[in-house]
Amino acid sequence: EIAGRANPLAMLAGVRPSRFSANRLTVETTVEAFIAARGKKYRKEAERCFRRIADEGEVRFARAETPAEIDAAYAQLEAWQHVRHAEAGHVYSLDRPELSRFYRRLALDGAQGTPSPRFASIFTLSVAGRFVAILYGVEYGGAFTLLRIADAGDAWKHVSPGRLVVIETMRHMVGHGIRNFDMGIGDYPFK
Repeated sequence: EIAGRANPLAMLAGVRPSRFSANRLTVETTVEAFIAARGKKYRKEAERCFRRIADEGEVRFARAETPAEIDAAYAQLEAWQHVRHAEAGHVYSLDRPELSRFYRRLALDGAQGTPSPRFASIFTLSVAGRFVAILYGVEYGGAFTLLRIADAGDAWKHVSPGRLVVIETMRHMVGHGIRNFDMGIGDYPFK
């Protein structure tokens, strides 16, 4: 269960514990201080990516709030992930109808105009009105957990949009009192 709801992933045939390790971190003070603590190379690379993305057009980071914003962002996230996993030859199941409905519904609960409290959030990074990275996560027990992330692919690789949407999401969450982050499983460099 997740917050009292049945987790459809746990019901899949052949489910077993993950072989990947988790990536947890705490932001003690500010995200800027956290980035600086990663070392000069990481800090300079992040600064370079922020400068380069700004050269591409107006950059906007946002939390999808309305049902229409959530639907648009979720549809793009799902499309990017489907393509990326298909290209890599992975077995991909998150776009199966029952799983897609679960994630979408979770994101819509707590949207503007709904009576439910916010549990899941979708964050977007866009340039000149076009999505370049999308992050989906949940907030629970004083922590934010990244569940899904995708970006616009090779055309944007030079600005590391995935890294930037993670940093901006961390800034947003720290601004709302959340300092503990679970970046999820997987051995990706941005984690």
